[in-house]
Amino acid sequence: MSTDAEMAIYGKAAIYLRKPEKERIEAQNKPFDAKSACYVADAKELYLKATILKKDAGKVTVKVVGTEEERVVKEDDVCPMNPPNTDAEMAIYGEAAIYLRKPERERIEAQSKPFDAKSACYVTDVKELYLKATIIKKDGGKVTVKVLDTEEEKTVKEDDVCPMNPPKYDKIEDMAMMTHLNEASVLYNLKERYAAWMIYTYSGLFCATVNPYKWLPVYDQSCVNAYRGKKRMEAPPHIFSVSDNAFQFMLTDRENQSVLITGESGAGKTVNTKRVIQYFATISVGGGDKKKEPSKFQGKDVAE
Repeated sequence: MSTDAEMAIYGKAAIYLRKPEKERIEAQNKPFDAKSACYVADAKELYLKATILKKDAGKVTVKVVGTEEERVVKEDDVCPMNPPNTDAEMAIYGEAAIYLRKPERERIEAQSKPFDAKSACYVTDVKELYLKATIIKKDGGKVTVKVLDTEEEKTVKEDDVCPMNPPKYDKIEDMAMMTHLNEASVLYNLKERYAAWMIYTYSGLFCATVNPYKWLPVYDQSCVNAYRGKKRMEAPPHIFSVSDNAFQFMLTDRENQSVLITGESGAGKTVNTKRVIQYFATISVGGGDKKKEPSKFQGKDVAE
């Protein structure tokens, strides 16, 4: 269901509540350079959009968008600009990007899929556990459904049918954000993300990991740098995000932090523990441009 169709229920108020889908898609296609795009402080307008030309000893030369005026300002007077689309934002993750977040094109296509919230559902299945289906009719505690893949019609108990989330929630990064939070929706979301090799998924305060049993390029230096200093919701789900948040809380609150890694045998506990240690070791010796971080890791021994 597209955003425009979804907004139709708001009537005339829709245009005052959310920008049209066409405008949003156009914004997604605009070129964007995350390294140079910025805002610069201005006495009259407060802030102006600009492009960074060069940096030198605490000074930054920028070109104001619109007027093409060049200015030399203090580094503190320049703020980074958010990208107009997800794909541009994901460039900092390098080759790991496709394993962390679905492409913007796929997300937009999901918005345009037809969807009937009253009939779309999951139905229990002995072999597959749950199957996507459409409700045909309800009668006295019984529900007749048509399975999407096979077109087979089944009559099942009402308790064996679960509501389905709209397509915009497909492969959602935080399952706590789902409209319908049920077992079928959770399992399908994990399955679809796993099929795209997106092995990390948030569920409220937790980060669920499904062992891929293969090497994925999501632990290199560029990926470590991309997660540095970011809040949890500012980056895709990852064990590095969990690690960085624990590290930042330790620096801010001056208190010990814990990362609990649990799961069945073979789930990937040891590997993820190693990734936590890798992250701490890398940021403690890497230094980088992040401010207010010590040159050495301030923490006690990390052990599984």
